[in-house]
Amino acid sequence: MKRNVLATLGCLIFVVGCSSTVSVQPIDVSVGKITEICIERNSKVIVPQFTDALQEGFSRHGIITKIYADVPSSCSYRLTYTAREGWAYVRVLTGVHLAVYKKDQLIGAADRNSPPNGGVNFSKWDSTRTIINPMIDELLGGIAPLQATE
Repeated sequence: MKRNVLATLGCLIFVVGCSSTVSVQPIDVSVGKITEICIERNSKVIVPQFTDALQEGFSRHGIITKIYADVPSSCSYRLTYTAREGWAYVRVLTGVHLAVYKKDQLIGAADRNSPPNGGVNFSKWDSTRTIINPMIDELLGGIAPLQATE
C-alpha cells in the first residue's frame, strides 16, 4: 500500500513538474479604451504565423493592430514580444512573452514557459494560435471578445 502511494505521488510530481506555466498581469481597464495597438516586430522570432496569431487575437477584441519595425511615436499603445522554440519531434513553442506599453509605461504582460524538453506536457504540441489566444484573452481581461455574428 505504501509503495503504491509513493509511486502515485512520484508520478504526480513528474506530471506537474512538466506542465507549462502562464503568468499574466492584465491590463487595467482604467487605462482607457484601447482601439489600436502597434506591434513592434521582433526579427529574432521566426515562429511561423506568430504575428498573424497576435493580430487575430487582438482583432477578436475589436483592437486594430499594425506591425512596425520601428514603432512611430504617434502610437499610444505598443506591444513587444519574444518567443522561444524547442524540439519535440517537431518545432514547439517553449516560451512566449507579451508586453503592452502605454507610451513607455508597462501596463500589462503575459508569459508562458514550458520545460525545455516538454516532458509529458501534451500542450507542447498546441498550435501557435491555441497558445496565444488565451494569453491575449487574459491580458485584455477587462475587454471582452467581440461576439461572432452569424
